[in-house]
Amino acid sequence: MALNPENKKIALLGTKASPNSKAVIYWNKESGDTYVNTAALPAAPDNQQYQLWAMVDNKPVSLGVISKDSTFNSMQQVKNATAFAITLEHIGGKP
Repeated sequence: MALNPENKKIALLGTKASPNSKAVIYWNKESGDTYVNTAALPAAPDNQQYQLWAMVDNKPVSLGVISKDSTFNSMQQVKNATAFAITLEHIGGKP
């Protein structure tokens, strides 16, 4: 995924609440394939997990919750995203 020239590499940087957090999105705009590398995110608490979002038509769209068992995850496809974000949610995420 990381070596495919069709895929765009998008770095997500931390916020004030967690400035050292980082993640990398690998996104293919044509196919919609989306992967996330969360190796540089802190471990989520037992009752929470990370969730990936895309902005589509100025609305947040969930691309799914991120597995706690892996640092490289295949997510739901999205073709017309304008931005990506990761949030920390209760287990199961938000719709």
